[in-house]
Amino acid sequence: MIVFDLICSNGHSFEVWFNSNNDYKEQNDKGLLVCPYCECNKISKKLSAPKIKSSNDNQNPKQNFDIISLRKKFLDYVEKNTEDVGQKFPEIARKIHYNEIDPKPIRGNASMEEVKDLHDEGIKVVALPNKVDDKQLN
Repeated sequence: MIVFDLICSNGHSFEVWFNSNNDYKEQNDKGLLVCPYCECNKISKKLSAPKIKSSNDNQNPKQNFDIISLRKKFLDYVEKNTEDVGQKFPEIARKIHYNEIDPKPIRGNASMEEVKDLHDEGIKVVALPNKVDDKQLN
């Protein structure tokens, strides 16, 4: 995972996690990145200081564990507090948005094109990171 400081063309700064630099580039090229403040999709990376690896970095493996553990707790919370609607996610998200069904917290699957279409309709959705495998915690 990599964290980028981003800025929209209206000057709002925010932080987003990506799987890789290519993941950021692909999402930005497709217009999927949206400012959380003004919903502008003209996004660029801010200049940020690089992390310089030092010899002390290997002396604190617990730091990596804590990040993975926190991610796992977050995803467990989402799983316990949302309904998995699977491939019907775009359809149900639209029904909730247009008040065709009662609102409820949902999660599911959508292609990048479906996510873009939802954003174009003003439906706010967010991609979640993959579930943490317990083997990653050891």
